[in-house]
Amino acid sequence: MSTQSLTKSWVDALAPRTIFQTMDVPGPRRAVETALSRLASDPASSISRIRQGFYWRKPPVTRFGTGRPDPMTLAMSVAGSGAGPSGRSAANDLGLTTQVPAVPTVAVVGRAPKGLSGVHFVARSNVDRVVLTPIEVSVLEVLRTYPDYVEKPWLDVQKRVRSLIASGKVDPATLAKVARSERSSDLQNRLNSVIN
Repeated sequence: MSTQSLTKSWVDALAPRTIFQTMDVPGPRRAVETALSRLASDPASSISRIRQGFYWRKPPVTRFGTGRPDPMTLAMSVAGSGAGPSGRSAANDLGLTTQVPAVPTVAVVGRAPKGLSGVHFVARSNVDRVVLTPIEVSVLEVLRTYPDYVEKPWLDVQKRVRSLIASGKVDPATLAKVARSERSSDLQNRLNSVIN
């Protein structure tokens, strides 16, 4: 079988709405890149190109069309380790605002990815963030900018973060370590008031 046929079979076996990278597909790299590029350029194809090296397996066509991938899901797939919601997106992620941003914001470690529309990236220079989960990034980002974007009083913010810690979704020791490497003393003070 040709790489084109093998690549198409691999793609067809994916669940709809799956985001994948070129390097996920088995086969010689250049041949796979060519095969995916050809598949994505075909209007009847089951995949679309998100940005260089990233593709989306389209869901079945309905009378409303094929739909589009969720911008936050796309952003997180290309953002790398230590990325997570920021700004209003972080406050919404933690349930501290009812406002849903028209354009999601994602904090990334290092340079912000390019070539992805419908999302706003903010670069963070603290490489210690790479160990954080997206929910932990949301917590840091909310504590960093409080009271911006948050519709709840400080006591509610404390309660929400403490409940995430109690459920094991957020590690206070990891947050404290990362916060010490941030340039914001306000962030460190707010975190201390939550975890102590």
